[in-house]
Amino acid sequence: MKPVKPVLWIAVGIILGVTATVAARQTAQRPTDRLVNHGIVGLVGGRQATFEKDTRTGACWLAVGGSEDQGVTLAVAPKEACD
Repeated sequence: MKPVKPVLWIAVGIILGVTATVAARQTAQRPTDRLVNHGIVGLVGGRQATFEKDTRTGACWLAVGGSEDQGVTLAVAPKEACD
């Protein structure tokens, strides 16, 4: 009966680890309404630029996406650009 106890504790640890990982991924993938889009501008090479307003801090950001959504570059923009 002694070898069974460590195996049960290992199984409980694995189950808790998997549950925590799944919960963390679901939380991270939820869309948020923190950034509000203020228009899309087309750039050379199929890229798009948008002004994004952060509703929590009031800051304005310029987001430039690559063609086929290959990453986003962010830069601070003047607050007037998001009005």
